[in-house]
Amino acid sequence: MDKNDTPLKEAVLMKIEEDGQTSEAFRGALNRWGNYYKYNYVKFDFSTVQEPGVYFIQYGNTRTNDFLIDQHVYDKITDATTDVWVPIHMNHMYVTEGYRTWHGEPFKEGYLQAPESDHFDLHRQGASTDTRFKPFELIPGLNVGGFFDAGDFDIETGSNISVVQNFIRTWELFNPQRDETFVSQKQRYVDLHRPDGIPDILQFIEHGTLNLVAQAEQIGHMASTLSNSVLDNYHHLGDAASITDGLHYDPSLKPYEVSADGKRSGTPDDMWAFTSRNPNLDFQAATMFAAASRALKGYNDDLANRALVQSKRLMQEATELMGRNSQRQQRGRGDLATNLQLYGATREPQYLDNFNQQIWRALDRNVNSTIQTALDAIPFMNEDYRLRLQPYVVKYAKYIDSLSTQNPYGLPIGLGNWAGGGQVLSFGTTVCFAHLYFPDIVRRDMVFRAADWLYGCHPYHNYSFVAVVGATRPKQVFYGNNRADFSFIPGNVAPGLLFRRPDHFENYDDWPFLWGQNEGTIAGNTQYIIFGSLLKNIVGVK
Repeated sequence: MDKNDTPLKEAVLMKIEEDGQTSEAFRGALNRWGNYYKYNYVKFDFSTVQEPGVYFIQYGNTRTNDFLIDQHVYDKITDATTDVWVPIHMNHMYVTEGYRTWHGEPFKEGYLQAPESDHFDLHRQGASTDTRFKPFELIPGLNVGGFFDAGDFDIETGSNISVVQNFIRTWELFNPQRDETFVSQKQRYVDLHRPDGIPDILQFIEHGTLNLVAQAEQIGHMASTLSNSVLDNYHHLGDAASITDGLHYDPSLKPYEVSADGKRSGTPDDMWAFTSRNPNLDFQAATMFAAASRALKGYNDDLANRALVQSKRLMQEATELMGRNSQRQQRGRGDLATNLQLYGATREPQYLDNFNQQIWRALDRNVNSTIQTALDAIPFMNEDYRLRLQPYVVKYAKYIDSLSTQNPYGLPIGLGNWAGGGQVLSFGTTVCFAHLYFPDIVRRDMVFRAADWLYGCHPYHNYSFVAVVGATRPKQVFYGNNRADFSFIPGNVAPGLLFRRPDHFENYDDWPFLWGQNEGTIAGNTQYIIFGSLLKNIVGVK
């Protein structure tokens, strides 16, 4: 409500009958929460109504959108993301949907070593390449696998690591057999809505791992990004395969000149690999590679073995680099997660010993930032571990409860220059894991806070932030690589509400070019897949 308004004392839940007439289903008191930034909030609890049907809320002269109460409302919440959005963002593949070509095979010519530069997307290549390659030299083998980052066509390594981890979590927890996509690495071809007999999530794990393993093998460590060399190509809209000309850039040639053998060009349109080494990124990759080796075993044994080799190597080298750089205090979290996943992959006791030496100190330092890793360890541990972890889960549950005093939604709401949907999804995922393993401590009602926010219970409007999914109506305009059409790709998840000082939240649905509130990312959308999979499991969706 406007702060100057006097709220009514009650609201009414109305049901739309089969003949179109309406009837009163519930009348209840409004409970005042209080002021949060520019508005005054009241809450209307009608959760006792569980009869399936179509409803709306009547508050004075105001009627809300119609919405469903039904046991099946969560059944298909992740389908559009896994069936449409994710496969469209598979790099180095020709992607079709019926008669439509989403994009041809991009970047066939591969990636050149980036020269020393500051990049328009906040990447930097230092004076040393940290590789055996010279500036503008082709780094072989990188043009395979990986996912477009978001509304552009680069491969952000950190994001792609998170993507594979989210897929692995989904696969190992729920073993989803959904098969709606044809994927052929040999043909470098993807066809939507065409089953091929292999679970899609497993093929997505393989696709992401292929590029990341190639980085580790060819570069020797992880690149910060594989991105565009010129700004015009970076904000390119259209077929990703048309960004580059298929020829390798040679700075010795004149602009637009082609070499006598027709293999090199003076056009600087090649993609660059930014290779300045970051040990923290290597730790993240080592963690993911260990998990991937476990998930891919029995499906792609060669890739699983390569991933495990790189996990162990990067773990050792990153640890040594951190020690030489006197950054031992930064090694804890990387070592912690990497040791856990390596133990899960190999069952070698030294990794378990390392994890046990670090986890409790890390939880004592900051339970909120470490609890997810601690929960991830439960499938590999005995009952004593669960019992020792329990007091930390109690502490985390108190944190969850405290959020209800900070805002009416009971969520960690970000106030930065990128909307806080990722923070809400991460929180929601951790709450789901905590409820899954400790249902007596983290209550079921806590699980629904993030879902409520995603699907419409938030400031500014009541649209769902997930394209084509939602109880009222989903957003219809997103920042994606088809944003020039003022449209969306099904399953995209918007960052959400962007805070404007001093007291305003906004999320425009008529202007897609506001990336901070409308751009769905591959890391965020796969975070949504694991969150949605957990939520469906908790509410009993099969």
